Amino acid sequence: MGLLKYLDKDLNDFESRANNVVIVCAGDSITGYNNSREKEIQRITVLTYPQFLADELKENNIADCGIAGQFSRYALSDVRLYLDNFKNSTHFVIGYGTNDLATKVPSEIILGNMKTIIQNLLEREKTPLVLNVPYANKSNFSTNGLDRIKKQRDYHNQGLANLCKERNVQMIDICSLLGDSHFTDAIHPDIIGAKLIAKEVAKYLK
Repeated sequence: MGLLKYLDKDLNDFESRANNVVIVCAGDSITGYNNSREKEIQRITVLTYPQFLADELKENNIADCGIAGQFSRYALSDVRLYLDNFKNSTHFVIGYGTNDLATKVPSEIILGNMKTIIQNLLEREKTPLVLNVPYANKSNFSTNGLDRIKKQRDYHNQGLANLCKERNVQMIDICSLLGDSHFTDAIHPDIIGAKLIAKEVAKYLK
């Protein structure tokens, strides 16, 4: 069936294809660009990790539900929609927090939102796989700005690791995986970076 994008939810065959989805990838633009509310970005072809995850797994039962610019507070309702749309899914790969941190949303609030999302998934008997927040590309920031971002990410990712341990779910460390050469700009992985994420995520789905 190919990769199913949430952007195509208004197409006639969406529901029948959604019934075959096993793995749901939900997150911000590191995951995908399914922005129904922003026409200028709707049909942009951007290669993100879900597109390579199918190759890694030799499977086509994957849904890309990434939304560029998304915040964890909005993801609370998004994930509930995905649960209703993809009833036969077994795994949710979730990655939120990059946009929150960029706008100085306190880590404790983001973690609270992530805790609720994880709980909702567990209650519906789905297996969450949680992506942490990657560092930024050093070439795009001053030394002072970079130090602040690194401390911010380290603090948040440690809290996320603690949350995942507490809830007995897997956190996937893409922060340590990606280097400066794996970004197209300050925060978005390039094709090689997306493939690295896909390969790492696939380890927990085989």
